[in-house]
Amino acid sequence: MANFILRDQNGNLIGFDEEDDALNAINNISNRTQESFGGTGQITFQQKLFGLDNQFIAGFSYNRGLVDFNSQVEITQLLPSRATTRSGVFVPEDATGLKGATTSWSGFFNNALDLTESVTFTVGGRFNSTRIRLQDSLGNAPELNGSHSYSRFNPSAGITWKINEKIGLYGGYSESARAPTIVELACADPDADCRLPNAFLADPELEQVVAESFEAGGRGKFGKTLSWNLGFFHTLNNNDIIFQSTGGATSNVGFFSNVGDTRRLGVEAGLDGIFLDDWRWFFRYSFVDATFQNNFFVSSPSHPNRVETIGADNEFSAVIPVEKGDRIPGIPQHSFKLGLEVPVTQKLTVGGDGNFNSGQYLRGDEGNLLSQTNPYFVMNLHANYKVTDHLTAFAIFQNLFDSNYETFGILGQANEVPGFQNFTDPRFLSPAAPFGGWVGLRYKL
Repeated sequence: MANFILRDQNGNLIGFDEEDDALNAINNISNRTQESFGGTGQITFQQKLFGLDNQFIAGFSYNRGLVDFNSQVEITQLLPSRATTRSGVFVPEDATGLKGATTSWSGFFNNALDLTESVTFTVGGRFNSTRIRLQDSLGNAPELNGSHSYSRFNPSAGITWKINEKIGLYGGYSESARAPTIVELACADPDADCRLPNAFLADPELEQVVAESFEAGGRGKFGKTLSWNLGFFHTLNNNDIIFQSTGGATSNVGFFSNVGDTRRLGVEAGLDGIFLDDWRWFFRYSFVDATFQNNFFVSSPSHPNRVETIGADNEFSAVIPVEKGDRIPGIPQHSFKLGLEVPVTQKLTVGGDGNFNSGQYLRGDEGNLLSQTNPYFVMNLHANYKVTDHLTAFAIFQNLFDSNYETFGILGQANEVPGFQNFTDPRFLSPAAPFGGWVGLRYKL
């Protein structure tokens, strides 16, 4: 017996039957055409200011982007191989057609003043004006139609100090703004959730994201064979935009929304060196503390700790609390990379690198209520043999020890996937690529 009924593009009834596997799956079919063009120009003046060396740059830019997106849902049959058939039966209610245009004008300037022979002060700014137009191209979703405008002036200032030939320091402050994208605006209504990346339903207003960034650090050398860099950064994103899930097997049904401020605070450090005359090595480390800066509730219907409510308008919601200081999913706090390259002969060079990443919270667990993915370390090797001045043979081996680890995680509803109706674990983990090897030739003219 069919579980539910739909009508196809010809008005005929469509039956889903899990017992005889007649029509028990769907194909999300989409087509996207994008076009972008624009131009930029600038002028530079180099002349004294207050008797000091000075360089002033001013310019403008124009960019226009066009997108034509269409999607449809085809009712199909799931095969034992997990592939699907093609039936030619489509659900017209789930078809989407969207045309969008983004037009941006910018004017900018930057001035660098040499206060002394070793100290340079810079100040600049950029004014951006962006207009986004959306149009329903199928005529079945007028709520997609809309026009949005954003503008802002973003200042910047900084200073560099070259202490000597081996040590330099820098510091600065800058602001930047990002207007919502066409995708975000076309999927921003919590009462009309959409399925990404296949369907868009509405375009309520979203606030643009404004980033305020501080950075400071230094770089230099120890002797002739060791160089270093160390930097600190602090970025506050005002009115940050995230995707809030309202369902779907992989939480891809939902809407975009402004959720307040987010902060990224961290350190980046690196060392590069040479020993035994021509053995080269490097080490890179980064610490990123990416956190939410406001308390709010986020939609997460697949979370085992969700709180389910029925609103006054009989709208169902399943949310989890997010508190100030909770970490943003998908961003590991610690990562480092180290490597070594050795010239075996004048023609043969071999090397390797190791990469470590700490665990990350799963998307859908913005409240950090569940465990993180496991940290991992992976090794890679490479070799290059110079056959001639123009021809080089190479070999690359990735994940040398065939480590088993996950690179990303998301909460979803596995019981929506045919064959997994009794599966209760909501975690969907993205496995890393296994051991792989490639050999080839490079030819340079």
